[in-house]
Amino acid sequence: MLRKKKNIIFLLFLLLIILLAIGSIITHKHAYGGNVMITSLSSDAHYAITTDDKDYAILWDLQKHTKKILSRDADAYSAYWIKNTPYYLWQNWKTKQVFIQNADNGKTLKILHLKFIVFGEAMSSDLKYYAASDKHWNILTNTNDDLKFLARGYNNSPGFYNKLINFTFLDNDKLLTSGFGDYDATDLKNSVGIDLWNLQTRKSIRRFLGNQVQTFATISPDGNYVAAGDQNSIQLAWNLKTGEKVTDIFTREPLLKITKSGSAITDHDIISTPKDLYSDTILSIKYIDNDHYLVFNNPSHYAILYQTLNPKPLKYLDLGDNPVPATYDLERDQSMDTSPSAHILVMAKNEQPGIMVYHYNPKTQTLTKIWDA
Repeated sequence: MLRKKKNIIFLLFLLLIILLAIGSIITHKHAYGGNVMITSLSSDAHYAITTDDKDYAILWDLQKHTKKILSRDADAYSAYWIKNTPYYLWQNWKTKQVFIQNADNGKTLKILHLKFIVFGEAMSSDLKYYAASDKHWNILTNTNDDLKFLARGYNNSPGFYNKLINFTFLDNDKLLTSGFGDYDATDLKNSVGIDLWNLQTRKSIRRFLGNQVQTFATISPDGNYVAAGDQNSIQLAWNLKTGEKVTDIFTREPLLKITKSGSAITDHDIISTPKDLYSDTILSIKYIDNDHYLVFNNPSHYAILYQTLNPKPLKYLDLGDNPVPATYDLERDQSMDTSPSAHILVMAKNEQPGIMVYHYNPKTQTLTKIWDA
């Protein structure tokens, strides 16, 4: 009887140890959040904010190598750093409130009360203009404190088809939008293609045509050029002010012309492609200094370096594959961000929490990982 009692106590003790171990694993995993869906970097590269698929909003101090959990109820697609300020945005998915907060003192400057979950958002540095997309790709911007439609989603299609609309502010009252492209992106009633909007007049200043299907575009730091790439491996750049196309690239090869039969004639005189670069699908494009941008393919652990006016790739910069970078899902096109002035790249990881921080050396045109967070 005594032996039986001891066995029961031993089994209960063993069960307790197992439960504590499981609890520790769950707590440890939970404490680090989930897969980062959006990374947004402060202009001086001091901080980054991320939101992930486990509802975490996390503030990262890239200089001190520390992190702070802002919320465990954050919308996965809501992180945004307001450029040239210490302020950032994130949305509580339960209340739909958007919080504008100060990284220097942690205080909340303002709360926006929305009626929808955002799938990407942005705000001008004077805090006057706000832009967001809903799940139907509708683009909404504010007039005073009221949000109104700027453009309807592509055929008002439900869902965002694994690609967010991305927003880039030029000055304070001009907004570049890009999302789901189209073969004939001429209808301003839909938010297809790439548009530069004047938010004062709520009218399109210029439309940049040529990309197809899911498209990512951004403005050069000097405000002179627009660089864009899409899922069909078409990579273009335009003069922002004139709309003139300055580069035309297809599958990393400069496009010379299209024949009457529709076939592409390209310039094959380019640097060798790494043997383990298998994809030409363009996921995202980010400027790393005033004159050079990085192209991220889906899937790939390389960042391809380009100079704005040179259609030929300059270098293939290896991001490493341990951990694998977050380039394996089209919906994670904004899981990386750069500070062109500080030459910093912040990249989320694939299928695991955390971020990786790289420094770009403009003299040697090399990337060095400086923090695996």
